[in-house]
Amino acid sequence: MARGDSGCAAHGNRPPWVQLLTADIESLLPDLGSFALVIADAEGGKWTGLDLTINSLDACGVLVVDDMDASQYDDADERRAVANVRKLLQSDDRLVVAEIEASSGIIIGTRKSIGT
Repeated sequence: MARGDSGCAAHGNRPPWVQLLTADIESLLPDLGSFALVIADAEGGKWTGLDLTINSLDACGVLVVDDMDASQYDDADERRAVANVRKLLQSDDRLVVAEIEASSGIIIGTRKSIGT
């Protein structure tokens, strides 16, 4: 695990409790703990490893997944990947989801209380 050391975020002012990490999120998620808010904006943790991302949510945590409008993709494999993510989110019993048909297509999910 390496601390991020490039880009604006690495050099900007941020609270001391914010830590920048540069790594493959799928390798980090199992050990990072849980979160009240997760924004899945990369292929890792969204197109692959989605279950790890959902598992990282606190009870009542919020998951924001963008780029869910399959029509914005020319590649058939990418359209299939997006369709799969949409299906997984909409059928996951741990989440209550809502779709926002704006921008690149957004799905927001809230994790149900743990154990329900």
